[in-house]
Amino acid sequence: MALVSNLLTSAENGWIASLPTSAGGWYGFYVSFDKDQDVKMYADMTDQSAAQVGKSYYRIKQDMGTDLVFDTYDCNRPS
Repeated sequence: MALVSNLLTSAENGWIASLPTSAGGWYGFYVSFDKDQDVKMYADMTDQSAAQVGKSYYRIKQDMGTDLVFDTYDCNRPS
């Protein structure tokens, strides 16, 4: 788990991830992790998500392997 944490946080320019769509295209995600378990992400799904940073928490846990978990919630959403 320490190795994964060090890899995630040591990437100077962050990480690029992609997610395939059913139409045959891809969505791109541009992600940076810090040692306080904060993550910042841009995504090319919409103009807004490409221009406005999304913030979340992440954690690394041991299961049948090492899992990367995003703990995201919207504090401004009505209850």
